[in-house]
Amino acid sequence: MDSWDPSVFSKLVLRAASRHPYWLVGFSGGKDSSVVVDLVVGFLREGCPGSLRGSCPEVLVVYSDTLLEPPPLRGYARGVIDALNRLASREGIPLTAVAAEPAPGEDLAGMIARGYTPPSNRFRWCTKRWKLRPARRALLDWLGRRPKPGELAVITGVRAEESTLRATRAKQGSPSRGPGRGSRSCPVGSCFRVPWGEGYAPLIHWTANDVWEYIESRNPAWGLPRWSVLRKIYSAAGSMESLRMGCWACTLVKKDRAWPALTKARLLPEGSVEALKAWVSLWLHMARVEPEKYREKGGRYGYAKLKPEARVQLLESLLEVSKGAAGEILEPLKARIEEALEALKRSKVEAKLMAASR
Repeated sequence: MDSWDPSVFSKLVLRAASRHPYWLVGFSGGKDSSVVVDLVVGFLREGCPGSLRGSCPEVLVVYSDTLLEPPPLRGYARGVIDALNRLASREGIPLTAVAAEPAPGEDLAGMIARGYTPPSNRFRWCTKRWKLRPARRALLDWLGRRPKPGELAVITGVRAEESTLRATRAKQGSPSRGPGRGSRSCPVGSCFRVPWGEGYAPLIHWTANDVWEYIESRNPAWGLPRWSVLRKIYSAAGSMESLRMGCWACTLVKKDRAWPALTKARLLPEGSVEALKAWVSLWLHMARVEPEKYREKGGRYGYAKLKPEARVQLLESLLEVSKGAAGEILEPLKARIEEALEALKRSKVEAKLMAASR
């Protein structure tokens, strides 16, 4: 398509989304979501030309901070959130940006204290607690209530080239037809259903080259941090097309390439990833190799949660890891580790006292 202009297509998608008075923009810190945020800010700064409601939507940008991400990426993402709020205040655009963290007791340390075993394909509890619930709480706090049907647009950085599954869902799950809806007002493949409203993908037909050309052609609307931080992270991770960089504690990826690559590029302390992976191996060993020793009896597969002694051992081990090379990576979680460990030990003492008094 010689006439293909990705930015023009994205503006059409944003205009289609303008039928909703409220927007939730998901921001991961990656290149695609960064471009989406930049496009949304540009749309607001221009006064939302062609808005189907005749006015700009109220926009919430959410970065779900799992507390388990590489410091360079996490620092960039939180820097963007702060810069967006300063921009909105300075220019009076209807945008709020937040970094949403897991609730106390639902972060990694809290889940270990509750005896949870590592996430698996059968028991994938991490995404809900570390990403979806924090984002939902941020939305409800911002809006002050649950969104009504048709009120909320969820803007994502999904690209067909990067995720065939997501692209298929986007193409198959177009919003229900109604007044002002349907193919004429919703560019093909860019609108789809999501749990909290209707999803819009301004980059659905963009290629990785389109994304990088956009980045190279301008400075980000928020100023600092610059795009150069992203280029450094992606080039270090070994791929300018996609960056599958999950939490360091992830037990769902078969082979993690990004974290070791960042270490090789000296963006992470030497030995830090090995120390963290050794801790994950201990967690997996307790849950899957010797469950009869470390897990309580019962549950669907014969074993339930980790025993209290195993929970204490895991938290003490993680606290020890935080004193070494992985200290910078674990810094966001360290206070929560200490609190969870203290609460766990206190509950054990209280249980012994109660048993002795009987």
